[in-house]
Amino acid sequence: MAMSQKNGEPSEKVLTLLQPPTRLDEDHDGVLYSCLTDAGEVEMRVWTAGSRRESEEIRRFEEAAARVDWKEPGPHEVRWEPVAPTSPRIANPQGPRFEGPENEVFDTIRLEVNDDSVPLPDASALDEFEHNSGFLLPESYRRFVLRFGPGTFENIDEATVASPGYPKTYDDYDLARLNRGYGVRDWPDDEIRMSFGPNVDRVRRLILFASTSGGDRYGWDPLDPTDESAHEYGVYLLPRHGKPLMRRTGKTFAEFVATRCFRRNKDRIYRAHFDHFIRQYDTAQLFLNETSWPLKPGEDVGDFAHGLWSHMHCSPRSKLSTTFKKWLKARYGPKAEW
Repeated sequence: MAMSQKNGEPSEKVLTLLQPPTRLDEDHDGVLYSCLTDAGEVEMRVWTAGSRRESEEIRRFEEAAARVDWKEPGPHEVRWEPVAPTSPRIANPQGPRFEGPENEVFDTIRLEVNDDSVPLPDASALDEFEHNSGFLLPESYRRFVLRFGPGTFENIDEATVASPGYPKTYDDYDLARLNRGYGVRDWPDDEIRMSFGPNVDRVRRLILFASTSGGDRYGWDPLDPTDESAHEYGVYLLPRHGKPLMRRTGKTFAEFVATRCFRRNKDRIYRAHFDHFIRQYDTAQLFLNETSWPLKPGEDVGDFAHGLWSHMHCSPRSKLSTTFKKWLKARYGPKAEW
């Protein structure tokens, strides 16, 4: 994709197309198009929106393509003005690089951020988690999340690392919510033994810090210190289906990254978390404040927001669904969407 420059900033994007772009299906915000590369070859490309900014960029691209006279034979240049980034994370994607042996691993990571990427956590969020949990986070983990934030490694398992400080996000990305939803602790002893092996106490005390797209989880055992000066602990895999049984997979968080997150992935890409659910969380909080709708025992706003999402689809005529739809329409207008 060619770009013209103005005062050091891209002022125009240019693609040479062979035919108009076509929309993807209604479940995907994006387009399919064929274009000429700089080498003069024809490529078929799919462009899907990974953020609100990119969605607007695609819309401008489509509008520019619609202004072209496609009745004329031959390739056509499509030019449009790019959408300027608004997130400060774009300009400063990484946090500080701390000195430590883990940099042999961390320096090989290629971080990807977009305009919707969540801000980096600050040390106070990590300190608060330690205070509330009574668990001292491993030094290599602290340095990782302060540098890269929560996100997902682009490997076959799509390993997602959680961080303190994101209570409005999905459970996989906020460390406290990830552990709050660790329901295995409440299972009967026999069920834990059957699913994960004989060490019931270890299963219950694991501090989870990562999960995979397949449903596996990784956690530290506070009673298995591997480097007391750096607060490092043994890393344990808790398989989704319990087979193979729970097992120790490493001695440090940095070793977990090197051995579990880089497999079959030469580029070592780490995608910073971006979360559209934050808007839904804020909307749910406003609904609770303005309607005094009661939370269930032990339920917080995040639980309610997640439950509301599924409730609206599974029970659209229930009292909660109809009340919420009526409130949403009155507050934001007839076209408001959840």
